[in-house]
Amino acid sequence: MHLDGQDTFFTSENNSLELLQRNQKQAILSTLSIEAPPRPVKLAGREFSRLDYSGAGLYHAIFATDVRCHVISFEATSRDPGVLEKLFQSMDKMSLPLISNPAPANGQVPRCVKDYATGTNVIHKVDPVQVGPKFTRVPVRIIIDEQGKVKHIHVINAVPDQAASIQAALEQWVFKPYIENGTAVEVETGLLFEFSGNSKTPNGLQEVKNEVLQ
Repeated sequence: MHLDGQDTFFTSENNSLELLQRNQKQAILSTLSIEAPPRPVKLAGREFSRLDYSGAGLYHAIFATDVRCHVISFEATSRDPGVLEKLFQSMDKMSLPLISNPAPANGQVPRCVKDYATGTNVIHKVDPVQVGPKFTRVPVRIIIDEQGKVKHIHVINAVPDQAASIQAALEQWVFKPYIENGTAVEVETGLLFEFSGNSKTPNGLQEVKNEVLQ
């Protein structure tokens, strides 16, 4: 059994079904056989998507589900497809967080909003200083509070100098508050910074200067 997690802030897919549909296309291109296409199944009291394929005498089953801003997937492999069915039944006993995607706007968990840190949603920003290795891309998750200020920064993978540069820059960013049902709520989103040695903004954002949040 192989466990994997995909952060949907940094993928073209938005949910588990879309991820398995991409896997299906890759399997076909690899001349693997699709035993059953992606379809919804119920496991451990929550919605999953399942894809079955085979090749080189092995049978594979991928089970994927959405947990907030992530797709969590389990892949099982066996020479006997009957073993996969027994495994599927045993997985019904596992326990996973019951947070839906998107999370409810109840003040306890930030709303996941893909690509929120783009365009006119950005009121003021400061680019990180170009330090560290060139030609690197750094994914970052942030939580934006009800006033549009950056509340939390999680640099997912970077050398220390680049992480510190991003942290210092993002602490100065200001966003339009995210409004849901007439109320501003916290949101979590992702950005991808590029360190090329030249001054460059993430995700193709246009520079926003001398803006003040009123």
